[in-house]
Amino acid sequence: MNVRELYRFLAGGPRPGKEPGSGRSACPNESEILAYLERRSPAYGRSKLDSHFAECDDCREFLALFVKASREPVEGYDSFMEAPFDAAVMLQSARVLTMIKEDEFQHGQNERSSERDQKREGFYISLPRLAIVAAVATLAVVGSLSWFIKTDKTEQVAVAALGDAMKTERRTEVRISGEFDYSPHSSTRGNSESESAADNNLHFERVFSKLKGAEKPSAPATQRLILARAYLARNASGDASRARTILEEVAATGDESAEIDNDKGVALFQLGNFQAAQNSFAKALEKKPGYDHALFNLALAEERLNSHADAKRDWEAFIKVSRDARWKAEAQRHLK
Repeated sequence: MNVRELYRFLAGGPRPGKEPGSGRSACPNESEILAYLERRSPAYGRSKLDSHFAECDDCREFLALFVKASREPVEGYDSFMEAPFDAAVMLQSARVLTMIKEDEFQHGQNERSSERDQKREGFYISLPRLAIVAAVATLAVVGSLSWFIKTDKTEQVAVAALGDAMKTERRTEVRISGEFDYSPHSSTRGNSESESAADNNLHFERVFSKLKGAEKPSAPATQRLILARAYLARNASGDASRARTILEEVAATGDESAEIDNDKGVALFQLGNFQAAQNSFAKALEKKPGYDHALFNLALAEERLNSHADAKRDWEAFIKVSRDARWKAEAQRHLK
């Protein structure tokens, strides 16, 4: 069993080390284990689980592995899932693991008879109980198992969902700020009944669900900016106006970054105000020369305004600075 297996189990995968049809007694499911570790189990249930953990090697390893969990990423799972141990918890975990190793070395796993236990002197806790103590002690430091997906990871969850929503189609010609993967422009705005469009709509719903409170001006600016970008990316009726309002409110607090100017330009472009959009993209480039998102958008706005010489110049400039062959290819098509 390893850290990756533990993460996969917590994400909904199979129990590590538990093979169907093996004949072993049924292990508690994840909800029962979480309730046990969060001390929400009824007294009878806790007693039953205590007995099970004392006899089941798999469950003991599973509990002990909480203590050893590192920041190793899980291939195939969302990047926001990570071990949340801070320095204090890691120190606590290290101490308990040292106790386990010393206990294992001194007494051996096979010396389980009560007769030998009675002869031992000094500090001794059986390995099964020590594994449970390790998990519970670690959780006591953190406060609750809710640390596994932290509340302060809301932004990472929302950004990941937004990236998924934009992965197969781009519902606006212009580029929204952020390191999102390239996707071809689609003029359907999600109205297509294709399976892909339906999946993307679900991802957008996930973003808006995670950022419910970001509509309020008092919400963290970082969350409000992600929400504005989600509106721009979805590009449904009224979305551009909602995004523009949020961006202007954030800018009014003193955040006047090139990224905000770029996204304000995207909102104006979607609203059909190409001249104002051009000015906003140019402002972003003044603050951040060579900013490829704003340069791409500036050329596109100039194209809409029939400023062909300027558009040609900026498409060529974009092709020089861009490192993504797919964006370059789209710019080449405009240039031709």
